[in-house]
Amino acid sequence: MDNLVVNAVAPWQGYLHWLGNIREGNGKNGPWAFADFTIRYTDHKMQEKFMTFSIGDVDKIDMLKKLDIGTPLKVGWTPDATENTQADRWYPTNRAYNVSVIKGVDAPKPQKTEKITAPNFPQPQPPLPGNDTHYSPAETDLPF
Repeated sequence: MDNLVVNAVAPWQGYLHWLGNIREGNGKNGPWAFADFTIRYTDHKMQEKFMTFSIGDVDKIDMLKKLDIGTPLKVGWTPDATENTQADRWYPTNRAYNVSVIKGVDAPKPQKTEKITAPNFPQPQPPLPGNDTHYSPAETDLPF
Protein backbone atom coordinates (compact mmCIF):
# COMPACT_ATOMS: atom_id res chain seq x y z
CA MET A 1 0.00 0.00 0.00
CA ASP A 2 1.21 3.48 -0.84
CA ASN A 3 2.22 5.47 2.24
CA LEU A 4 1.32 8.78 0.50
CA VAL A 5 -2.41 8.26 0.87
CA VAL A 6 -3.30 11.57 2.53
CA ASN A 7 -1.91 14.94 1.58
CA ALA A 8 -3.19 18.12 3.17
CA VAL A 9 -2.55 21.79 2.61
CA ALA A 10 -2.88 24.22 5.48
CA PRO A 11 -5.41 27.02 5.02
CA TRP A 12 -4.00 30.04 3.22
CA GLN A 13 -4.57 33.54 4.53
CA GLY A 14 -4.44 36.75 2.58
CA TYR A 15 -6.38 39.71 1.27
CA LEU A 16 -8.88 39.48 -1.58
CA HIS A 17 -7.13 40.96 -4.59
CA TRP A 18 -9.28 39.91 -7.56
CA LEU A 19 -12.51 38.03 -8.30
CA GLY A 20 -13.36 37.13 -11.87
CA ASN A 21 -14.06 34.55 -14.52
CA ILE A 22 -17.47 34.01 -12.90
CA ARG A 23 -19.66 31.42 -14.61
CA GLU A 24 -23.21 30.92 -13.29
CA GLY A 25 -26.36 29.21 -14.43
CA ASN A 26 -29.27 26.94 -13.62
CA GLY A 27 -29.17 23.28 -14.45
CA LYS A 28 -31.52 20.36 -13.96
CA ASN A 29 -30.09 19.93 -10.43
CA GLY A 30 -30.42 23.61 -9.53
CA PRO A 31 -28.13 26.65 -9.65
CA TRP A 32 -24.41 26.25 -10.25
CA ALA A 33 -21.47 28.65 -10.20
CA PHE A 34 -17.73 28.65 -10.72
CA ALA A 35 -15.26 31.50 -10.20
CA ASP A 36 -11.59 32.30 -9.79
CA PHE A 37 -10.20 34.62 -7.14
CA THR A 38 -6.77 35.82 -6.13
CA ILE A 39 -5.47 36.63 -2.68
CA ARG A 40 -2.46 38.78 -1.82
CA TYR A 41 -0.24 37.58 1.00
CA THR A 42 3.23 38.09 2.43
CA ASP A 43 5.67 35.20 2.24
CA HIS A 44 8.41 34.21 4.69
CA LYS A 45 10.78 36.72 3.05
CA MET A 46 8.27 39.54 3.66
CA GLN A 47 7.62 39.82 -0.07
CA GLU A 48 4.17 40.44 -1.50
CA LYS A 49 2.89 37.37 -3.37
CA PHE A 50 -0.36 36.31 -5.04
CA MET A 51 -2.20 33.00 -5.30
CA THR A 52 -5.22 32.23 -7.46
CA PHE A 53 -7.89 29.69 -6.55
CA SER A 54 -10.90 28.19 -8.35
CA ILE A 55 -14.12 27.54 -6.46
CA GLY A 56 -17.39 25.88 -7.44
CA ASP A 57 -19.72 26.67 -4.53
CA VAL A 58 -22.71 28.95 -5.24
CA ASP A 59 -22.94 30.24 -1.66
CA LYS A 60 -19.21 30.99 -1.39
CA ILE A 61 -19.19 32.80 -4.74
CA ASP A 62 -22.18 34.91 -3.66
CA MET A 63 -20.27 35.79 -0.48
CA LEU A 64 -17.11 36.68 -2.46
CA LYS A 65 -19.09 38.94 -4.82
CA LYS A 66 -20.29 40.99 -1.84
CA LEU A 67 -16.79 41.54 -0.41
CA ASP A 68 -14.58 44.55 -0.97
CA ILE A 69 -11.13 44.17 -2.45
CA GLY A 70 -8.69 43.97 0.47
CA THR A 71 -10.96 41.89 2.72
CA PRO A 72 -8.90 39.40 4.77
CA LEU A 73 -9.71 35.78 3.85
CA LYS A 74 -8.86 32.28 4.99
CA VAL A 75 -8.92 29.72 2.17
CA GLY A 76 -8.97 25.94 2.54
CA TRP A 77 -7.75 24.37 -0.69
CA THR A 78 -6.25 21.36 -2.39
CA PRO A 79 -3.98 21.23 -5.41
CA ASP A 80 -5.44 19.55 -8.47
CA ALA A 81 -4.71 19.10 -12.15
CA THR A 82 -6.57 18.08 -15.29
CA GLU A 83 -5.05 16.38 -18.30
CA ASN A 84 -5.55 17.25 -21.94
CA THR A 85 -4.66 13.92 -23.53
CA GLN A 86 -4.82 15.31 -27.09
CA ALA A 87 -2.15 17.92 -26.33
CA ASP A 88 -0.29 15.71 -23.82
CA ARG A 89 -0.48 18.53 -21.29
CA TRP A 90 -1.54 19.00 -17.68
CA TYR A 91 -3.29 22.09 -16.29
CA PRO A 92 -2.73 22.72 -12.56
CA THR A 93 -5.35 24.38 -10.36
CA ASN A 94 -5.77 25.29 -6.72
CA ARG A 95 -9.30 24.19 -5.80
CA ALA A 96 -10.78 26.08 -2.85
CA TYR A 97 -13.28 24.07 -0.83
CA ASN A 98 -13.80 26.67 1.90
CA VAL A 99 -13.49 30.46 2.03
CA SER A 100 -14.19 32.56 5.08
CA VAL A 101 -13.67 36.16 6.14
CA ILE A 102 -11.14 36.66 8.94
CA LYS A 103 -12.82 38.79 11.59
CA GLY A 104 -10.94 41.49 13.50
CA VAL A 105 -8.26 42.02 10.85
CA ASP A 106 -8.25 45.12 8.70
CA ALA A 107 -6.70 45.37 5.28
CA PRO A 108 -3.22 46.88 5.51
CA LYS A 109 -3.02 50.56 4.80
CA PRO A 110 -1.24 51.39 1.56
CA GLN A 111 2.31 52.37 2.29
CA LYS A 112 3.25 55.96 1.62
CA THR A 113 5.37 56.19 -1.44
CA GLU A 114 7.78 59.00 -2.02
CA LYS A 115 6.94 61.25 -4.89
CA ILE A 116 9.41 60.62 -7.63
CA THR A 117 10.62 63.81 -9.22
CA ALA A 118 12.63 64.34 -12.33
CA PRO A 119 16.38 64.70 -11.87
CA ASN A 120 17.65 68.24 -11.49
CA PHE A 121 19.00 68.86 -14.98
CA PRO A 122 20.51 72.27 -15.86
CA GLN A 123 18.05 74.59 -17.51
CA PRO A 124 18.66 75.29 -21.19
CA GLN A 125 20.37 78.58 -21.93
CA PRO A 126 19.27 80.94 -24.67
CA PRO A 127 21.29 80.58 -27.86
CA LEU A 128 24.37 82.70 -28.29
CA PRO A 129 24.05 85.77 -30.49
CA GLY A 130 24.93 85.30 -34.13
CA ASN A 131 28.45 85.89 -35.44
CA ASP A 132 29.54 89.48 -35.40
CA THR A 133 31.03 90.05 -38.81
CA HIS A 134 32.56 93.37 -37.72
CA TYR A 135 34.70 91.78 -35.01
CA SER A 136 38.45 92.05 -35.23
CA PRO A 137 40.50 90.36 -32.54
CA ALA A 138 43.04 92.34 -30.59
CA GLU A 139 46.54 91.04 -29.99
CA THR A 140 45.64 90.31 -26.36
CA ASP A 141 42.80 87.97 -27.44
CA LEU A 142 45.22 85.23 -28.48
CA PRO A 143 45.10 82.09 -26.32
CA PHE A 144 48.93 81.94 -25.87
